[in-house]
Amino acid sequence: MSKVVVKRKGASVIIDRDEVMKNFSNEQKNRTDKGKRFENKIDDMLVKHQLVCEKHKATVSVIEDGVLRKIVPDHFYQGAFGKFWIEDTIILDETHADRLNQKKKRVEQSGKKGKMNYVIFFDKNTDQKSRKNVDRYITILKSKGWIVCDGMQEIKEYIETLSMIEGKHKNGKIQAAKSIMIPVDKIKFHESNRNLDHERCRDLAKKIIKNGFTSQINVVPEYKNGKPTGYFIAYDGNHRLYAVQEFVIKLYGQIIDQLPCILVDWINSEMPIELHNLLIEHNTNSKKWGMPDYVDSHLKESKKHRQKSKAYSFSKLKWLYDVTAENHPDNVTGIKYNKTKFYYHCGPVNFDSDKVGKTNDQNVVKEGTYRLSQKEFDTMMKPFVQEVAMPFVAWWDENRSKYTSGICNVFLKYLYNYMKADPKKYSLKRVKGIAEEFKNLGTDKMPTKVDDKQWRALWKNFGITIGKNFQPV
Repeated sequence: MSKVVVKRKGASVIIDRDEVMKNFSNEQKNRTDKGKRFENKIDDMLVKHQLVCEKHKATVSVIEDGVLRKIVPDHFYQGAFGKFWIEDTIILDETHADRLNQKKKRVEQSGKKGKMNYVIFFDKNTDQKSRKNVDRYITILKSKGWIVCDGMQEIKEYIETLSMIEGKHKNGKIQAAKSIMIPVDKIKFHESNRNLDHERCRDLAKKIIKNGFTSQINVVPEYKNGKPTGYFIAYDGNHRLYAVQEFVIKLYGQIIDQLPCILVDWINSEMPIELHNLLIEHNTNSKKWGMPDYVDSHLKESKKHRQKSKAYSFSKLKWLYDVTAENHPDNVTGIKYNKTKFYYHCGPVNFDSDKVGKTNDQNVVKEGTYRLSQKEFDTMMKPFVQEVAMPFVAWWDENRSKYTSGICNVFLKYLYNYMKADPKKYSLKRVKGIAEEFKNLGTDKMPTKVDDKQWRALWKNFGITIGKNFQPV
């Protein structure tokens, strides 16, 4: 099935492209294809100027009529000089101008943090033969805070200027890191890297003593008050560095004066956003990070830079992992659970998906954009985990041999997200009641797998009719 993001008023909805195109006139199909070709052309121009856009980093979730929807830009660039939400269009009339303004309004209302530059790249489609009213719509869009580039010449100049300001396009050459030797005592750890595995470091130290140091440490220069200190910050290779400093040298008394390093000299320690992005991207290209690694890293980084909302949000994701320990003060059952259990139920979920299973939305965690209010934690997440999920999982584990694996987790994920979408209709008392009804279904009414037919039948047992994208009607 071919998928496409169709822009409706104020939102983007992922639907079946083939079904949509089937109902289009030839004129509509041609216009849609031209629009897609124009979007690809703009993306190619941005990449050639080293302005690599990642639209998923700016995806905004909004709840409309009880349904969670995603708003996605055509392009999103984040650099040293800010964030750029970019929309492309080959048609500029009253309908399109209104859609763009509504989209911008919803993004702003979503509470997306940080200053955002809103940009429109407009290149008149040959089908739009007249400039009548186009200038008026451009004026309206500009008055609403949009930067409008009218025509390919203005678009080209804007991209070239942004690339030059960002320092991305120097004589057409891509900046390359340098290989240098650095004294061991001049290399420091990056505070926001994932937690060290000391046993792994001990093993690494033994291999280094046996075979020599055959790898490298990736570093950036340390700066204070705009000046280099002579020290370097390791953004990759912290386990190797700790193995050398704490085990090879201190514990085993071996001598190693310098380490081979890859130096990225156009980023330094006083550029926290760029450095943290470099840390995550580089580490995830080597040994794969799990969700707890992202949570720990973003939590440390947000605390360091006093980003209160982000720190609070990621501390609660960490709580979902930590509360699985049987001796955790918030664990009301005193039972040890699987480490990822409650994150799977109550962490961010892409409920706009048309799939029954509803995958967790990993991007908002990886990119650090996940946000949780204290109200949601105090009135929904924490009581749901303690009063619904914990006793339910404990019951399930005792009876798991009777049922199909996975049903429990998907059921609790649905139950929590129904509660979030409509807390009045799905109060804590009601979801506790549904959980108890589930236990009494018996094997004859229990789904044997998570599929469309069986999942809809399951919820009918509780008097709930499932509609589009498996949202309750």
